[in-house]
Amino acid sequence: MCVAVEMIGGQQYFELRQTKEVRKIREFFDLRSSRFEGTKFNSPGMRGLETTGVALRECLLPGGTLIPSWGVSVPRGCFIEVKLAVRIDRQWSSWFSIARWACENPGDAPRTSYGNQHNWFGAIETDTYRNTTGKPVTHWRARVELHGDNERLKLNWMTLQAADRPVLVQESEPLFPSIRPLPVPVESQYAYEGGHEWCAALCAVGVLRYFDPNLGLRDPVGHAVRHLFDERYEGTGNWSFIAAYLSARLEHLGKRAYVRNFSSLIDVEFRLSRGFPVIASLAWDNTSPDPALHLPGGIAKTDGHLLVITGIEHDQVVVMDPATTRADHSDVARAYPREHFERRWLDASNGAAIVTASLP
Repeated sequence: MCVAVEMIGGQQYFELRQTKEVRKIREFFDLRSSRFEGTKFNSPGMRGLETTGVALRECLLPGGTLIPSWGVSVPRGCFIEVKLAVRIDRQWSSWFSIARWACENPGDAPRTSYGNQHNWFGAIETDTYRNTTGKPVTHWRARVELHGDNERLKLNWMTLQAADRPVLVQESEPLFPSIRPLPVPVESQYAYEGGHEWCAALCAVGVLRYFDPNLGLRDPVGHAVRHLFDERYEGTGNWSFIAAYLSARLEHLGKRAYVRNFSSLIDVEFRLSRGFPVIASLAWDNTSPDPALHLPGGIAKTDGHLLVITGIEHDQVVVMDPATTRADHSDVARAYPREHFERRWLDASNGAAIVTASLP
């Protein structure tokens, strides 16, 4: 059942799929600029790369999603724009605008998504294309426009995650009895003024400090908030931006980050065993009469929350959860029941995660 292969920590990692019990196969495309088989284009002040993907393994069914991630070298004063197009019924859509991004804001072109877009070919929801058509997507196009005249402006790599909605969610069986928690130093988001909306920033800083204890930043959390902020979304929860920020800060260590959708915690266990923490997106409601919506031990309720998975202990998922009200960070380290955690992760975000790995 090995349907995807990538490199993690210098070793081949085979992503396991329980397709009959859990969900449809996902496709993960790793596009490196040196291997783009599409079109290179140039115009005054802009150049870029465009690629076309062949038919997905099982197509992208109604309700399925596409989420891009990228690694770029963007000097000050330059920025990139990321666009996607899809093919349905032998017709191509026009370009959906996904993001304008820069390592440092180039003044009049701040980092931003382009808001919700919708037409006959589907919809863009901040950082995600969603197939809302009732028909399968058979092909896709990705386009990265490089704006600026600096020769150091370049696309290093790009990934595109395609995922169908689950047909059935069933708790996975652990592959390891336990995995010692990784020492990821996440702080409480409530220790900061305005931090109730900063779970993404606190998770990102924790992962950066895990790989590089000497960040060289006077205010790491403030730096992360500024660089993750999406002008249109008006928040720091844009998944593609989180991955791009981590990649820019980890490149000198030979690592990158990108968005993935997973079928189960089995995939996460492999990464943890190689020393790579995983940022996961969950939602739950402990006030609901429906126990399927509960996450025992979590805050009362959340429509969407990021935390860092650091280990597995028997039937518990060990995390660093920034949603703690203790300013001394004493209860950031938590353990949640595996069955409940996996259900709330897969149901709420389709198994969405931001993962780290070695550069290809």
